[in-house]
Amino acid sequence: MPQLLVLILVGVGLWAGYKWFQRETRRVKADLRKAEEALRQKAEDEIPSLEPDERGVYRPKDE
Repeated sequence: MPQLLVLILVGVGLWAGYKWFQRETRRVKADLRKAEEALRQKAEDEIPSLEPDERGVYRPKDE
């Protein structure tokens, strides 16, 4: 009988650990998505607008 109780406790512990691992994986993935989007947005914001000058050479627009 004690073996059955130990087996049940181990099973419950494994199940709880698995659920915790799933939650942490989802949280980390969400954090990574947010960070990637922030980097992408920052990169888009840093691209300067270009305009042609009198010789037809494109230069960054003065804002």
